[in-house]
Amino acid sequence: MTQDVIASEIDEPLNQRQLAFARELGVALAQGGRDAEILKAYQAAGYASDRGNARRLAADPRVKAIALKECREALERAGLHIEYLQAKALEMLQSSPTKVFRAISKFVKVEEYGSGDNLLVRFRLRDDLSPDEEAELDSAAWPLSEFKIDQNGMIAIKLPDKKAIIEMLSKQLGVGKDDNQVNVGISLEQLVGASMTKQESAA
Repeated sequence: MTQDVIASEIDEPLNQRQLAFARELGVALAQGGRDAEILKAYQAAGYASDRGNARRLAADPRVKAIALKECREALERAGLHIEYLQAKALEMLQSSPTKVFRAISKFVKVEEYGSGDNLLVRFRLRDDLSPDEEAELDSAAWPLSEFKIDQNGMIAIKLPDKKAIIEMLSKQLGVGKDDNQVNVGISLEQLVGASMTKQESAA
């Protein structure tokens, strides 16, 4: 017997453990709703680790209804909305390393050591940034997954994995393939269009 097999009668009330899972599932959905997060929610509700049982219980319409409500509330508590997250993800996809580097370069000072053939040039963040400049630097650097100036004074910036961002957007919008293999060839316009279509259909 599997744990808490979904009841055949849709109006049968959920037990306390199933209710706990539904609430935990809502938080998991707000965090992305990946298998690992669903399994973590299943364990947090007191179940033994079982990916198959977790997915089956998550598919129960009664559980899904509670989970979606919890998901919306979790996002609202965090001051986040799916549309906002999608917009920020699209900004990251469109980010250019060159443009970001130029935007942050004015907050960096150049230090020179030695002269002639022994001249060394190192970069450092300015230590006299005003509050407005700090805010501007944060705004310029936020899309980066890495921004550092190493001990040798070399600047390194790194943008997030764009394929992973597209996969995340596709899963959120339900545009990926049914076998969990996301169609990463889909355009940004198609992703946005799918989002709008889903919202209009739900209205």
